[in-house]
Amino acid sequence: MFRQINVCEEHQNFQCILWRDKNTNKICVYALRTVTYGTTSAPYLAIRVLQQLASDEEKNFPQASNILRSDTYVDDVISGADDFDTVLKLQQQLCSLLQSGGFRLRKWNSNSTNLLQHIPEEDREKKELFSIHQPNMAKALGIYWDTTNDYFCFSINFTFSSIITKSSLLSDAAKLFDPLGWLSPTTIVAKIIFQ
Repeated sequence: MFRQINVCEEHQNFQCILWRDKNTNKICVYALRTVTYGTTSAPYLAIRVLQQLASDEEKNFPQASNILRSDTYVDDVISGADDFDTVLKLQQQLCSLLQSGGFRLRKWNSNSTNLLQHIPEEDREKKELFSIHQPNMAKALGIYWDTTNDYFCFSINFTFSSIITKSSLLSDAAKLFDPLGWLSPTTIVAKIIFQ
């Protein structure tokens, strides 16, 4: 995703790298022209570009623009609809909207095999990436989704030391990745106790 976003020319000099040529031993300076993954600003820039694209193309793709604004976290889109015709229309609109900005949506997954038949094989999530014991589990935003039974779950692996302190509990709580706030009814209790 980041390589699809160009940085304006006057800011490219802030993303320079030094490269030593093996043959000549000469040091070259290269300015990176696209958003660089791993920089502090990369997620913000990516999200901002998607929001601008949603605003620019809202007249052509109203439903997809709304999804891009509300159901997207950096480069993951998690959304759906109640019936097949609506979800197929949304899928096509999202692809067209993002294609207008130079982005190609990939790694599609669904609990509807009918929808997946309308998506090219190379754009679907590869099933072999998941555990053999859980072939229908997809992961996005720290959430596991069983596409066969259509339920969500979290995998929480805390390793407690023999001495549990307030500091160690706060450290473990900070490791929990829950950007959508689905675990808030549980974690808020612990936060209130700590206060």
